[in-house]
Amino acid sequence: MIREISISAISIFNMSKTRSSKLFGAGDLDFEKLSKSKYVSRREMAAQHVRTPPNILIGLSKDNKQAVRKWVAKNPNTPSEILLKLSHDPKEEVRVAVADNEKASADVLIDLYKRYQNNKYVGVCLARNKATPKELLLELSDCKNRYVLGELIRRKNVPIKILEKLSCHKHTHVRYHVARCGRANAKILKKLSKDKEPAVRIYVARHKNTPIETLANLSLDKYSWVRANVANNPNTPKDILTSLAVDDYQEIRRATLRIERN
Repeated sequence: MIREISISAISIFNMSKTRSSKLFGAGDLDFEKLSKSKYVSRREMAAQHVRTPPNILIGLSKDNKQAVRKWVAKNPNTPSEILLKLSHDPKEEVRVAVADNEKASADVLIDLYKRYQNNKYVGVCLARNKATPKELLLELSDCKNRYVLGELIRRKNVPIKILEKLSCHKHTHVRYHVARCGRANAKILKKLSKDKEPAVRIYVARHKNTPIETLANLSLDKYSWVRANVANNPNTPKDILTSLAVDDYQEIRRATLRIERN
């Protein structure tokens, strides 16, 4: 089985909303005072708070500390022109934060991609950012980095056109994610059911959209884990379960019995 590999360098950005929500209410904070504090941690607090006024964020965007500018780049209240400026920041972490900001305009995100399209961290954030325009998603589907493509496939409303394209990708990791995607349709799953990698076929066998004809073919797969997932698929019809009930592997036979009882 293929293990999903997370990119630790961008994991810190997933914490931003949680951290912001745990801060004191706006009424308890003097944002002006915090933004001018000699302590970096206090300036960071002002930079990341969800209620920090735009005028304060503009000032903090010029902070000499990367950590402060990063939180400004991540903040949903940061004006678009400041995000554009921060997308040119010399520090990668700041630019990545802009790519991850769901309030960033399409122009900012497109400009960022054009200048750093070979940066995998920027690519991953753009691939998962809800604000990324469709035309940029299509460009990202040409990316060579499989982790960027993995994030693209995991988008809630990833275009079917992209899934069809990536179902033929040379990397197993990418085809594996397509087979797992809830938006994969019968045509895509039928194609992936013939994939050379068992890990891909396993997810086709368990997919809710896999057509009956494809399940029937997979029930004859030489790999037992593929057949087992056909047996455990709630959409598998009784005639296929009947054939699997006499499978050589006990776990597969047991799976058919469990489904019949249910």
